[in-house]
Amino acid sequence: MRKSQERSVGTMISTVCFLGLALVFFLHASELYDAGYHVKAVGLGLCALACLAGGLRFVIQNAVVSVKRYWQ
Repeated sequence: MRKSQERSVGTMISTVCFLGLALVFFLHASELYDAGYHVKAVGLGLCALACLAGGLRFVIQNAVVSVKRYWQ
C-alpha cells in the first residue's frame, strides 16, 4: 500500500456527503425518538451509523491495515 494516497475530488466529495447525511439522519432520528416513533428512530439511527462508517472509510481502512501489520 502506498504511504500517501492520492484521492480524487469525487471521492472526497462523496466522503463529505456521507458525513453530512450521517449528521442529518442522526438529528432527524433524535426528533423521531422524542416524538415517540422509536422504531423509525432506531432504523434511521442505523442509517446514520452506516453513513458515518462510509464517511470514515479511509480511517477505518488505515486502522485495519495497521492492526494487520501489528499482528503479522
